[in-house]
Amino acid sequence: LALFSDLITSLNEIHGQEMVSQISKTLYTKMETVAESYKPREHTIAMASQMRTPLYVNNLVILQLQSFIKQFSSISTQMLQTIGTINNSTDIIAHRTILELLSCVELSIKDIKRILSSTATSFHLGKISSQKEENVVLGENNVNIWAFAQKYKKTEGTKVSTLNGLILRLTSPSEMDPGFMKNFFLTYRSFTTPHELFHKLMERFDVPTAHESDKPQIQMRVCVALKYWLDVNIRDFGHGLLEDVARFIEQTLPNCGHQVLADRLSNTLHQSIEKEKERPVYTRAEILLSETAQSATDMFINSSVKEIAEQLTLLASE
Repeated sequence: LALFSDLITSLNEIHGQEMVSQISKTLYTKMETVAESYKPREHTIAMASQMRTPLYVNNLVILQLQSFIKQFSSISTQMLQTIGTINNSTDIIAHRTILELLSCVELSIKDIKRILSSTATSFHLGKISSQKEENVVLGENNVNIWAFAQKYKKTEGTKVSTLNGLILRLTSPSEMDPGFMKNFFLTYRSFTTPHELFHKLMERFDVPTAHESDKPQIQMRVCVALKYWLDVNIRDFGHGLLEDVARFIEQTLPNCGHQVLADRLSNTLHQSIEKEKERPVYTRAEILLSETAQSATDMFINSSVKEIAEQLTLLASE
């Protein structure tokens, strides 16, 4: 902001016309209110507070933040290119060039405000998510999955099932339904959290002596479910949950004699993390940026119909 202020002052000294002066006064006023933008967006916080998994709202905010930063970078690059062209020229700076630079400053101020607002929102959502997911609250009516299995030996109907009942079916040694597993991991966030689900899978893995005969099959089914989960929803494992999973793979499984399963899960975990790193980030249309500095008129003339439509859509969305 200090650099912007110096730039505006310099441009006014070069062209002290009334239009430039008026625009500069407006920009000074906007810069004075930038700090006020560092506050969470209330409607986003209210929505996330009502969800069991606010981490997903935070992921969207972070993607939006990345878009704003990239857009700010593009505008800043355009400004530097224009200033570089001015410094290398002995000609008098055109009035149009002055207005273009002031327009870039205004867009940059707008992006800085968005970046600050998104950052504050993300930090706040992180606190909410941490409070909701790191402290696994299973509810007053929750019972250990094995106590539940003993009490309700008859399979529950899926439509009226509890979380315990759904996980019993998911990890059943006698009923293998890939379609059910896919649907379960697509919808589980509507009735539980990743931490609670992992806690229940660990309960299921800890097979009591009374079910010793089914122990290998049940534990294998838990690992199959966890492998599928890691493969399709690696983003679910936030706020320390990934460390819990790694501990289960590196310590619990080998200690229980399941080194082969541990190796397979470890490979799946690392592959999923690598795929997530390579996942493309889809952002909104960006400010057009050419390799050489151009005026707004030149950019318009040299742009395709599709590029112009993208910019108009971006402006309309704001």
